[in-house]
Amino acid sequence: QHRVATRLGETRTDLINIMLQTLPGVAVTYQGEELGLRNTYLTWEQTVDPSACNTNDPVNYEASSRDGCRTPFPWAGDLKNGGFSENDNPWLPINPDYVDGYNVKSQEAAENSHLKIFKRLTKLRKQNVLRQGTYQSKLTNSENVIVYLRKHESNWAVVILNFGANAETVNVKAAFPGETTLPNTLPVYT
Repeated sequence: QHRVATRLGETRTDLINIMLQTLPGVAVTYQGEELGLRNTYLTWEQTVDPSACNTNDPVNYEASSRDGCRTPFPWAGDLKNGGFSENDNPWLPINPDYVDGYNVKSQEAAENSHLKIFKRLTKLRKQNVLRQGTYQSKLTNSENVIVYLRKHESNWAVVILNFGANAETVNVKAAFPGETTLPNTLPVYT
């Protein structure tokens, strides 16, 4: 019930989106996660989610509420309610972070925003190597690193995700010793 940036931290937003868009299967993104948007704090009086309201508990309602991640989508930081609505009081209040760059307009203008990374990932996901490719994952010598290989015909993609705070080195040739088509060096996208 929480957006990725709230559950795992904003610094991991792009990492989780990379993982979701490059793993096999359906990639599900909840609105706002492509912007790195965090949950919005709502008071008991602002809560409209039936599961929270039915608790009749103004102290612990947040544990049952989905409202924090269902707030209006922010389109622009310079418009009332982020451009979502001209009403003084939309159904739920907009996350106040919309004025600090957590909106589509700001992230479209930024050089390397969460939104731009997300758009590149969704375009990349349309390639056959990710749509139809095989999947192999390998353990590394680090508990913070996930590495996997996606392969379709002569195309391949190696995904290395570092969930830790320190730089890590991964020997891809050693991780996938039978893959003779992998080059000695790989480009790194950060």
